[in-house]
Amino acid sequence: MRLIQSYSKAILGRLQHHYGADQFELTHMKHSLAVQHVTVGISFLFGILAWSFFPRPFFHIAGAMIALICVVMTTACVGLACAGYRKASDLIFMVLATCVIFGGISISGGFPYSISTFMTVMLPILALGTYGMRIGLMTAVLVPVAGGLLWYAQAFLGWATVEYQMIEVPVIGRFLIWIIGYSLILLAVFTKYKETHALQALLDAEREKFSQLAVTDSLTQLPNARKFGEELDSLIKAARETGQIFHVVFLDLNQFKPINDNYGHEAGDIVLQLVGRRLTQCVRDGDLVARLGGDEFVLILRKSPSEQDVADILARVRQKISEAIVFNGLELRVSASIGLTQFPRDGATRKELINAADTRMYTDKAASQKRRA
Repeated sequence: MRLIQSYSKAILGRLQHHYGADQFELTHMKHSLAVQHVTVGISFLFGILAWSFFPRPFFHIAGAMIALICVVMTTACVGLACAGYRKASDLIFMVLATCVIFGGISISGGFPYSISTFMTVMLPILALGTYGMRIGLMTAVLVPVAGGLLWYAQAFLGWATVEYQMIEVPVIGRFLIWIIGYSLILLAVFTKYKETHALQALLDAEREKFSQLAVTDSLTQLPNARKFGEELDSLIKAARETGQIFHVVFLDLNQFKPINDNYGHEAGDIVLQLVGRRLTQCVRDGDLVARLGGDEFVLILRKSPSEQDVADILARVRQKISEAIVFNGLELRVSASIGLTQFPRDGATRKELINAADTRMYTDKAASQKRRA
């Protein structure tokens, strides 16, 4: 058991090294190698059974050869896959599966007399899982064609005699071959099912990640303008039905441009990030803090039972933003110009609320500039 665990750990480590940058590729390779290992193991068993249950020395040798080929080729498949040569590994595996299946059919009665003829179903399934729908469908068409040609060669070109086609196999041998064949088919289907679910989980996670990125400001990790608009529309719709009152606050930073001009964009980015964090500390659970772009932020105060509560929040906002920000040993300071609107008093639509808040914010900015002058 420890040997198997060590072997699995080594294989997974090499796969992670070559395919770790692409989780989709890594997941596919894990399932692909699992199928290869089990399929080759079962094929090896098939060779042993052929050696044990089929009559005449020829079949003993053929069974031993199948078993040997399986071991050698699976070692090559795993080695190539772990070295990063996925296409070569897949190709060898398909060649191996084709040779084993058609070889088994040939030594057990020929096509279509062999009791293992049904195992040709494995080839389209493996091709579908390895190369996709197009190659899978092509294989599904080519396999019966190849079987028909094999039958023609055996029946009319003298590749096999009637005696050869009517080989008698002990009941236990027939039973085991059927079990092996169906096990291979079930293995392929089950593994493809597991792989599909694993890939779907990765796809869902990636989709969720990109959905979040679409509504998140990359610098501050706050909701962006798009998310603000969606939340505001949703809140307006709900408030119209419930009579709820809420406030929208536009906020613009004063003295931000000189910081960017004098100390560079790195300093400006740090200021914006810290302002974003400080704003989230000032609001309550359920309120929204978003960055509209540049040095403009917006707050949605969802539940505002009194004007005093709103005034207290805005006072905290002004105080926190005015605190010094240390950058390379320097103390950088900004302040906030604020525009406050209330739904439905100052506007009943998104546009009305935004226009009112924007106007009041620039009125506050003009007043602060006069005070500094």
